[in-house]
Amino acid sequence: MEFQLDLPGFNYFVEGNVWTGSCTKSRKEPLMLRVRIAPDRENEKLLVWLWKNEDVCFERAKDFTTRELPFLEASLDAIKSWLSEEYREL
Repeated sequence: MEFQLDLPGFNYFVEGNVWTGSCTKSRKEPLMLRVRIAPDRENEKLLVWLWKNEDVCFERAKDFTTRELPFLEASLDAIKSWLSEEYREL
């Protein structure tokens, strides 16, 4: 399957919203990415958590990869690129 994950626009995070999503590579095998993106406006960062092959919510996930990016619209492109690369590696 092709990587498809539509992130919201930057204003979504400016308003303080948290976004979660997932992308499944194979329905026959548990190959999936789950992601949570939250703004940290106080420190001017976008916080990203990624967990793979665990079909569980953020609170129950055990193994995360995390990233902190500047609180800029351009960071959304960096997040998309990173997630796309992680998806290809599944």
